[in-house]
Amino acid sequence: MRALLIALLCAAALLLAGTAHAFAVYNHVDATVDVTKDWRMGVPLFKVGPNGTYNGEHGAGLDNVYVWWVADKLTCYGSDNFSIPKGGFARIYKSEVKIYNHQNKHLRSAGLGKAPCN
Repeated sequence: MRALLIALLCAAALLLAGTAHAFAVYNHVDATVDVTKDWRMGVPLFKVGPNGTYNGEHGAGLDNVYVWWVADKLTCYGSDNFSIPKGGFARIYKSEVKIYNHQNKHLRSAGLGKAPCN
């Protein structure tokens, strides 16, 4: 009886852990990318290194953000506003940000282009 109770508790814990998805951001450019709430290169929520990955908190999504990076002292890039659903992910490329759900289905893309460096 005790073994059955332990097995049921373990199964319940696995089911709960399986439903808590974290968002992720995959950077496919050769520069550190800032993820921010401000379209004018505001204080970053977090940074993603060149060709790196950032994993968010379990059960969280990411709403109304932008990505920015500096290519050189006179050239910067910035994205349109986008959101990542719970458990979803975004892939940052030089010309766009692709947003996916947790089942790897492409939902939409956010435009990305040159922006003022100020």
